Amino acid sequence: MAEKIDKTGALGKVYQDFYNGMYIINAQETMVNNFKVAGYFPMIQTNTKDVTIYEEQPLDKYLKKLPKGKKIAKGASARKFRGEIVTPKGFKLESNQIEYTINNEDMEHPTFNMANEISAMSLILATDVDNAIIKCARENADLITDTNVKKAWKTAEFTGILNDIVRIKKSLRKNNIPALNTFMYGDEAQTQLAIKSQAEKLPYEFPSTGFYVDDNIQVSNANHSWGGSMMDDGELFAFNSQLPALDVIYKKYKNPKVSDVPAIPGKENITPVVQMIMNNSDGEEFVGQTTLKMGVTVGAYPRENGHKMVRIPDILS
Repeated sequence: MAEKIDKTGALGKVYQDFYNGMYIINAQETMVNNFKVAGYFPMIQTNTKDVTIYEEQPLDKYLKKLPKGKKIAKGASARKFRGEIVTPKGFKLESNQIEYTINNEDMEHPTFNMANEISAMSLILATDVDNAIIKCARENADLITDTNVKKAWKTAEFTGILNDIVRIKKSLRKNNIPALNTFMYGDEAQTQLAIKSQAEKLPYEFPSTGFYVDDNIQVSNANHSWGGSMMDDGELFAFNSQLPALDVIYKKYKNPKVSDVPAIPGKENITPVVQMIMNNSDGEEFVGQTTLKMGVTVGAYPRENGHKMVRIPDILS
């Protein structure tokens, strides 16, 4: 028999916020604000029920990814599950789930804030989504073979880097793709461009998706930004933002106990589909505990009508 929750107390407020959909909104906003890659590409939703778990890990190994002050609360434990599903249309998606358990008495503490815990876990899930897209991009992007692209950005002068950018921008004209205007880089590659171009960072919101990039510089009429920690130091991807090379596919999810929540205004095409369940139990093994499960099931797939993205594994070499 489930423990009776005092709806007027702190624990009751946590559950009421969950049922009202506040935590899903919190998770979606945190993820969108921390995407490095996912926001460039439009999303599709699909239905499926089959999930095969193939990995389970304690969440401690992921804590290094969280900003200071966003640690999992004292008295709580968390595990991360990763699985794979195949949709009715044959798409393979990756399921990333976090299971978070905390004593109810700890949730009553005046310093406890469930929204902070949701934000911390959402940062991890945002990286998982970005990583799924980067893996798809690596598998499907065209490799640059133009010998006039010299690379060696660590030692090159800015004129040499600019020469490379101009040639990369025009590299898909053979496929009738307009000039590439969006570049994603590994950390050191983008740093070299920023240092040598001396271009001012100009935050940019992509009109096609509403994706906001704050670590962005503009060179040669193109946007250049860091693609996140999942990219190798010298890695480069480039595409045209008006002709997305990939689609991001999320599994649909509906919890009838939780109120429907709208997509983030202006970012309807990139708001992730977040799964969330909260249970309370007073069984022998889980006396007075609450378990929250949240996750995303996501994959990325190339558009059917040809390659629209290019890649250089190491622009620094």
